[in-house]
Amino acid sequence: MKKIRMINTIRNSLALKTALVLAAVLIAFQGQAVGMVTGLAATDAYRLIAARGGDPQFAIIDMRTPAEFKQGHIAGAELIDYYSPDFKAELDRLDRGRTYLIYCRSGNRSGKALKMMADKGFDRVYHLDGGILDWRSQGLPLVQSH
Repeated sequence: MKKIRMINTIRNSLALKTALVLAAVLIAFQGQAVGMVTGLAATDAYRLIAARGGDPQFAIIDMRTPAEFKQGHIAGAELIDYYSPDFKAELDRLDRGRTYLIYCRSGNRSGKALKMMADKGFDRVYHLDGGILDWRSQGLPLVQSH
């Protein structure tokens, strides 16, 4: 009986610690994004996504081509092709009140888009430094479109 109580205490403690860590990450990331654009390493971006999952004020934008997107993208990402002739117009349609995580293959295209977004008045944008290449190198999950 003592072993069962000890196991339940450990489980409850781990659940509480996990909840506290996620809350701290959410608070830290929300505070960091307000009024600025910032770069994140892949593991930090993964934690941001975990903390903001399901938040309608948070969006992930993949700025690669449709073919690249089909090969594997971050779950929940929407595609806005940097090379599309309508790219700037698509940025203009985005809600400036939302928080965004943007990425491309290596960080080059999304890095340029980050500057464009800042110039257009977006102030809560995270950039995945190193792009999907860094994400993959860290063994983080991707989903594929068919």
